[in-house]
Amino acid sequence: MGNINKATVYLSEDETPYVVMEKTNYVVDRRRKVTTPDCIYQITRAMKMPERAQEVVTVVVFDGANKPICVSEISAGSINRSIVPVREIAQLMLLVGGVSCALTHNHPSGDLNPSDYDIVITKKLKDALKMLNLDLLDHIIVSRNGYCSMVEVGIM
Repeated sequence: MGNINKATVYLSEDETPYVVMEKTNYVVDRRRKVTTPDCIYQITRAMKMPERAQEVVTVVVFDGANKPICVSEISAGSINRSIVPVREIAQLMLLVGGVSCALTHNHPSGDLNPSDYDIVITKKLKDALKMLNLDLLDHIIVSRNGYCSMVEVGIM
């Protein structure tokens, strides 16, 4: 067991992006392969995502062996909407040497059903990452009521 790092992308004075990794108190087994949606859900629980009052989009980045490299909060929105910036997700993955990722976001309402936007953005992100030889493993919606894996429900 260990703490997973939180990655934040910054711009240098010459506007070159760079990543700062910070220790978190999110305890996960970083040596273990993430092989199921439940493993990803457990990471979101460590981050207390299901309890958040507004929608938050995070990405968990993995190495070639599906071991987590880092997590990053990509955007925060309102109680029922947030954006998924495809460019920023790809940039983060490339900067930290990621091979694949899992997109996660919470539904404060507790409803685990993916919205039309959730489905469209998942397909858009998967296609965009594929062009960079990166992989979107899953998109998981979390709440206090559990989780919904887009892979498990056949959307991906």
